[in-house]
Amino acid sequence: MDLCLTFYLYFILHLCVPSAETFVTLDCNASVTGILHEDTILPCKTDTTDPVDIRFIKLHQNQTRNKKLISTSSENVRRGQDRIQLRCQDELRCQHDLSLIIHKTELSDNGTYQYALYATHGHASALITLIVEASVTLVCNESVTGKLHEDTTLPCKTDTTGPTNITLIKLHQDPTRDETLNVLGGQDRIQLRHQDPYDLSLIIHKTELSDNGTYRYTVRKDHGYDFALITLIVEGSGYSNTAALEKSKDRERTGVGLILSVVFLMLLIFSAMFYYKKRSSRASMRRFSETSRSNLIAN
Repeated sequence: MDLCLTFYLYFILHLCVPSAETFVTLDCNASVTGILHEDTILPCKTDTTDPVDIRFIKLHQNQTRNKKLISTSSENVRRGQDRIQLRCQDELRCQHDLSLIIHKTELSDNGTYQYALYATHGHASALITLIVEASVTLVCNESVTGKLHEDTTLPCKTDTTGPTNITLIKLHQDPTRDETLNVLGGQDRIQLRHQDPYDLSLIIHKTELSDNGTYRYTVRKDHGYDFALITLIVEGSGYSNTAALEKSKDRERTGVGLILSVVFLMLLIFSAMFYYKKRSSRASMRRFSETSRSNLIAN
């Protein structure tokens, strides 16, 4: 009889009293999208106000490669200086908010995480998939002025680092004449400046007048691409402008001198013709006078 009563009481207790694990709940967003190099929040809430221990593990297909990122009390996580922290630092104000924040999210943060809480009266866990999106941004000066026979810099910056594939195309009105220029070659006339990891500025050595035009500069990375249009205007140096101006003035002086010479020559010709005509007229009049006098004497 006692044995039956014991089994009966055991059955009633397990049927009516919930298990300890149900006393702790953890509600998290199953999927979160983050932006590269920005802070990403993993929203999570719990119903308990008791102190808890937190475990945050990055999962891999090969379980031996699972990486435990957090394994300590919530109080230590709040006070920590790690890249992954509890978003709310005020424990009294945010008793139910156990959201995590990942500072300066990287592409390597992509993946699935197990977030677990352990309290004195039970535990709970949730799976969170983090997707890190990244867009490549290329910012260049739209118009650049270069000087003839001097090095010209085309200033450009990007917001991401890492392996980069660069394409520089000189555009023409006829697209079939567009020129793809070699940039990455170390001995080419157009090279990367390489001042810092985010600097993708180009240098054109000994700029020529033929470099005038519009260029399409494209940057491709593993997670995206961007392009910019750059118009290059090559101006002649001061010496070249002066020489060209002097040559122009010389041509003008030579033209004026030639015109004056032609006018002077024509005046000489007209003067000679007038003088000859006048002399011929006087000679004719003299002969006429002498003939008339001779005729008078003869009569």
